[in-house]
Amino acid sequence: MSRPNVKTPRPAGTDTGRMDLTSDAIVTSVTNVGKRFATLRACAALLGATLHRLEDGRYLLARWGLSRELDTLDDAAALLDRMGGGR
Repeated sequence: MSRPNVKTPRPAGTDTGRMDLTSDAIVTSVTNVGKRFATLRACAALLGATLHRLEDGRYLLARWGLSRELDTLDDAAALLDRMGGGR
């Protein structure tokens, strides 16, 4: 039986409080896009709007029975900012 991959602890006083990421596979651009989408979706909800991801990769922002298709999350953030709630 092989020993599991365990990190050795750092000496006392050297911990910076940051995660030690040893693999680039842990953090990917897909995760960042997903997090940004979730944040913008929450901002839209606070304004009474909905933000949906379409199958073709674009986005749909809707409020008060009106909707707009957007090409990128940057476009969605800009529109939410004009509506008063973008980040």
